[in-house]
Amino acid sequence: EERKMAIHLMAGMTFTRKLSRRTLHLAVQLLTRYFAREDAIFGDWTRPKYLFNAIVSCWLIAHKVEEKELPPLLEDEISIGLLEFNQDTKTLRKHDVLDAEMHIGCVLNFRFHKKIPCDYFDRFLHASLVGDGAQWPHVPNKKLVSLIEYLIDLSLYSKDLVSVHPSLITASAVYLARLTLNITDRYDKTWTDTLAYYTSYSIEDIRDTVKVLSSLQRNANNERKNIFVRKYSRVSIEAAPIPEMLFSF
Repeated sequence: EERKMAIHLMAGMTFTRKLSRRTLHLAVQLLTRYFAREDAIFGDWTRPKYLFNAIVSCWLIAHKVEEKELPPLLEDEISIGLLEFNQDTKTLRKHDVLDAEMHIGCVLNFRFHKKIPCDYFDRFLHASLVGDGAQWPHVPNKKLVSLIEYLIDLSLYSKDLVSVHPSLITASAVYLARLTLNITDRYDKTWTDTLAYYTSYSIEDIRDTVKVLSSLQRNANNERKNIFVRKYSRVSIEAAPIPEMLFSF
């Protein structure tokens, strides 16, 4: 529940300021890596003040790494409670945030650059288009693009996917999006030979990850307040029903 709350808060700050999805994914990854370390002094998920401080600090670090513009200026006291949160922890002092940023950097040895699913998005999307016989350059199906992005964003919720390689998450999202939209090549294959070649994953390799993503997608159907459902509904993407054939491949 705390992880979900943290993701909603980071997503709210990211989408409100119209930042890139890379910033959100890097921020969540930093927070996950930080709390996985035993020497994280702010690593107590049960203490809202420490958790909120770490969330904001990881998001600010990701903002500095990924965005061209500087993050919001910190006054002596800042209030970043864009989503509902414990009223006692909405206000953070500047030195609290700076101390947390420094400690997070030290704990992670200032290794902020790690692969995220977004890094593989363009390559795998191109492979999807070419595998269907499209000539390059070709305008991709907007619904396919949005659904892949939606599934990748939903993957942030799952603790089971924390240890999964980012490229496998992206490949699984491409497969599930194609399956949901019933996109196949001329040989009636959802997972084309081109996709298998450029992703280096067979259908068997992505099976378990696809099932995790499909479960997240199904659960999101029932969460009207889910921040990702609200975001992607603006581009006519609803949480699509999971085809029965998914579990038969």
